[in-house]
Amino acid sequence: MRSDILARHDKGIRHPTLDAIRRAFVDLHESQWTPVDDLRARQLSLVSHLVSFASANVPLYAELYGGPKSITTWDDFRELPTLERSCAADAPLSRRVPARTIGLAAPISETTTSGTTGKKVVTARSLKFEIWRAACRLIEYDWARIDPSGSCLVVRSDTNILNTRVRIESKGDFLASWEEGLLGGLLAFGKGIQFQIGSREEAIAAALQEHSIDYIVTTPTTMETLIPYMRGYKAKKLFTIGEMLYEETRAKLEQAYCTKVFDVYGTREVGRVAAQCPDSNGYHVHDLNVILEIVDDDGMPCPPGQPGHVLLTSLHNFAMPMIRYRVGDIAVYGSSCPCNRSLSFVERFEGREVNRILLPGGRKRIARTISKYLQLCPTVENYQIKQWGYTDFEILIDGLSVLNENDLGTLKSLLDELVEQEASLRVTHVDTIPPLPSGKRSQTQILFTPDE
Repeated sequence: MRSDILARHDKGIRHPTLDAIRRAFVDLHESQWTPVDDLRARQLSLVSHLVSFASANVPLYAELYGGPKSITTWDDFRELPTLERSCAADAPLSRRVPARTIGLAAPISETTTSGTTGKKVVTARSLKFEIWRAACRLIEYDWARIDPSGSCLVVRSDTNILNTRVRIESKGDFLASWEEGLLGGLLAFGKGIQFQIGSREEAIAAALQEHSIDYIVTTPTTMETLIPYMRGYKAKKLFTIGEMLYEETRAKLEQAYCTKVFDVYGTREVGRVAAQCPDSNGYHVHDLNVILEIVDDDGMPCPPGQPGHVLLTSLHNFAMPMIRYRVGDIAVYGSSCPCNRSLSFVERFEGREVNRILLPGGRKRIARTISKYLQLCPTVENYQIKQWGYTDFEILIDGLSVLNENDLGTLKSLLDELVEQEASLRVTHVDTIPPLPSGKRSQTQILFTPDE
């Protein structure tokens, strides 16, 4: 007999869409322990149908693939060209959607990325996409072992919000259920409060404490900015979304909020992709919802432990297929997870490709050693690394942050090792380093035109 979150809290309301979520959730729940070969065979069947449909009905893929494509093996799939982010952003919507879709495959909504990488991508979503997205969220809540009847505060970005004054002065939107969509019809969720990114930290903190909120859902950056206003508040669980969660940040948040952090990785274009394992800090991919690949600069699969580019394929969105889509993130496969789940295992997500520094010859490296040192430095709150040339770097620090001579010497040595030659480094103190409108904070900026 099942004892998962759905078995314990299902309201029992019958509706075709809710029943579809139930079936998808059971699929996801059972796939955790399905033999790996069987799970991969099912993925291949799903992606074969998707590629056949897209290559025959979507102009962009018909051109990209040179006509209809048939996928019978994983090698066939891996030989498909990648869909670059710039291509997805620049192609007219008429070239990215099929001429006609019906039923669960028909588009019901559109979403737009935040533009962190400089390119905004518009994506149409089908009802089937939303059904699987809801089921993935449900499995994440099950892994996080939460009680849905608890209260939750959500701080998220809204690309449609235009009135900054309203956003900043808001005391939050009070919700009878913090999951009001499809999941709200399935389970009895508790009360919720929703703020927009950019709202006053004092207002958010006051709402958390006044209403004794159990859970918080927002970006790691937003959670960090709230810490000075907490005054003894303790959460039952933190859900981090929307940007990379580094281990140093995780430790800081768990200490400040006196609870565990549960991290989720997803994108607006593809939806839910992976979530933290219930038994470790690694990530399991929702393999029946997406295919996640990690490849090197030549497009070859990366072995465990080697950082590479993330390619994503959404298995259920026929309204606007996203196949082998290079999302612009870096990740690292893990060798294995102690939980022994059959699902694909990612050791960590490194961050955006745009958060890397540039070396001669077009090579790029993640400034992980420098970022880690700055994150661990007790006298630094927020920082940003600016690259003005191959060997010319500036670090911005804000507020009361301080770097002493020993810090500068260590950072200089790390930087020299990273760029493989002598580099110049200067530190500039600024009043604040504001996050982007999406709530994310870019750690690295390349501010020069590289040599051809």
